[in-house]
Amino acid sequence: MSATTEVLGSRAERDEARRSRFAFLGTFAFSREDSAWFSAVFVAALAGGWWLVYIAEIWVGDALSRVNQAYSIVLGRDPHLGAIGFIWPPLPSMLEIPLVLMIGQFAAPVFAGQIVSALFSAMLAVTLNRTLEQTRVPRQWRIPLVLFTMLNPLVVYSAINGMTENIFLFFAVAATRELLRWRPGEQRGLVVAALYIGIGFFVRYEAVAFAGVGAIALIIRVWSRPLQQDHLEAILTSFVAPISYCIGLWVMWNTLFAGDPLFFLTGAGSNTFYTAPIRAGADPILSPLYGNLVASVLWSVRRVVGLFPFFIPLLVLVAIRTVWKRDRVAALLVGMAAIGPLFEWSQIYRGQLLVMYRFWIYPVGFMPILIAMLARDYLAGTRARIYALGTAALLVACVSTLFTMSGESGGADERQFASAIASGDPANLTRQLGTDYDAQRATAAIINDLHNARPDSSVLIDGLLDWSVQLFVSDQSRLITDRDRDHGEILRDPVDRVNYILIRDPGRSLPSLLLTRFPTLYRDGAPWASFVTDIPDARLRLFRVISTAEQGQGVRPISPPRS
Repeated sequence: MSATTEVLGSRAERDEARRSRFAFLGTFAFSREDSAWFSAVFVAALAGGWWLVYIAEIWVGDALSRVNQAYSIVLGRDPHLGAIGFIWPPLPSMLEIPLVLMIGQFAAPVFAGQIVSALFSAMLAVTLNRTLEQTRVPRQWRIPLVLFTMLNPLVVYSAINGMTENIFLFFAVAATRELLRWRPGEQRGLVVAALYIGIGFFVRYEAVAFAGVGAIALIIRVWSRPLQQDHLEAILTSFVAPISYCIGLWVMWNTLFAGDPLFFLTGAGSNTFYTAPIRAGADPILSPLYGNLVASVLWSVRRVVGLFPFFIPLLVLVAIRTVWKRDRVAALLVGMAAIGPLFEWSQIYRGQLLVMYRFWIYPVGFMPILIAMLARDYLAGTRARIYALGTAALLVACVSTLFTMSGESGGADERQFASAIASGDPANLTRQLGTDYDAQRATAAIINDLHNARPDSSVLIDGLLDWSVQLFVSDQSRLITDRDRDHGEILRDPVDRVNYILIRDPGRSLPSLLLTRFPTLYRDGAPWASFVTDIPDARLRLFRVISTAEQGQGVRPISPPRS
C-alpha cells in the first residue's frame, strides 16, 4: 500500500468507522464528533452574531446588502427573482430568503445573514475536523488544531457578521478534502470537488482561481502515469464541466436580465465599481500599489504575516517536502493553500481590492491541513511535536490577527470589533460600538412618517443606500428601488410617477443610476422638485416631486440650501 493511500485511508474504512443509519448520505452523514463540532460552533456563532447586531450594533453594509436582496425578492415593492441584483454571487441571498420571511414577520430581518454565516462556519469546523481525521491526525491533536483555527478573530468575525468569507472557505476546504483523497481511476471525488467549487462560485468569485489550481494539480497528478494520460481528458472534463456549468449559468443570467454577460464584474455596485477611486489615485493606501509589482507583493506579504505569522514558513516547508518527495497529493494542497492570498495580491496589483482584512482569511483555513501534511511521514513522537508546534502557531496567529485587525489599515467595522475584544474591557460587551447605521434608521423613520402622513406617497431612493434603509421601512409597496422592473421608466421621468426622491450627496458618493440621471439635483434642485429636508448625518436630501397639475397651477419649488 502506498504512503498516500495509507495516510489518507480508503472511503470504505471511513464509512465503516462512521456506521450509522444515515451512512447512505456519505459526505453529509454526521458522526457524534461532527455533531459536537457543528452544535458548538453554530450556537456560539449565533450568540456572537446577536451580540454584534443588537448590542454592539456593528453592522456590515455588504451583509445587509445581501439580506436586502433576499428581502426584495419576496417582500419588496416588486417581488421577483431578478431583484437579486446580479452583482453579488446569489447563493447567500437565496439561502436568506426563508429567514427573511420568518424574521420579517416580527422585526427588520437584519439577523438573517448572521444565521447563514453561523451555519456555514459550523460546517467549516466539521469539514476541517474530517480532513484532519482523514490524514490520520489523532483526536487529541485534531481538537486544538480545529479549535484555534475557529477561534482566530478573523474566522470568528466572519462567523458572526453575516458575510461570505467563512461560507466560501467551507467550500474551498471541502473541495480540497475531496481532491486530496481522490485516486486516479475514480470519478466521484472529482465531481464532488467540482460541485463544491462550482457552488462556491455562487458565493465568491475567487472560486475561479481555486478551480484553475485544481485543474493544474490534476494534470500534475496523472501526467507521469502512462495508463492515466489517456484518461486525462475525461478527468479534466469531470472536474471542469460542473464548474463551467455554474459559471455559465451566472453569465447567462447576467446577459438575460442585466443585458451584459460581465455585469457582475463591471456594473454599478460591483467590485470594479467600488474600487474605481483606487485606480484613479484617490486611495492613500492602495493607489500607490496599483500596477506596482514590488510594492504590491511586499504589502500583501506584510498583510499575511501580520495576520498569520507562520503561514508562509509552513507553506514553504510543505512545498519543499513536496518537491523532495515528489508528492503530487501534497502539491495539490500547496496550490490550494497558496491561491487565496495570491489571488488577493493580484487584485491589489490591479487596483480591484478594498482594504478590509476579511479578504485575507484563506490562509488560516488551510494551516491545520498543512500541519497535518507536514507531520504525516514522521514517527508518532515527531508527529506529536509537529502537531504541538502547529497548535502553537495557530494560537500565535489568534493574537496576531486580533491586534492586526485593531489597527487603522482595515475596515472600520473590523477595527471596532477587534478593538473591543483586544481592550479586555468587559464593558465593551454591553456597549454600542457601531454608529454608522443610526443615520440609516433615522432616514427610514422619516420615510415611515411620510408614509403615515401621506398614505398615497411613494419614495424613489438610491440603489446604493437602500441596503439598510429598506429593511426598516414599514411599507415596502411605496418604496421604489433599482431592483423594481419599472425603475428605468420612473427614472426617465419621475413627474406624476413618484412623490418623493431621496438622493445622496454626489460629491461624497460613487455614481449610481439616480445620481447619473440627476447629477445636480442634490445641490441645485430642479424646476419639478421641491426641497423638503436634509439628513446631514446620512448625507441625504429629500425632495418632493411637483406634479404636472401643480406645475400648471404655478407651484414653485423650494430650492435646497447651499452647503
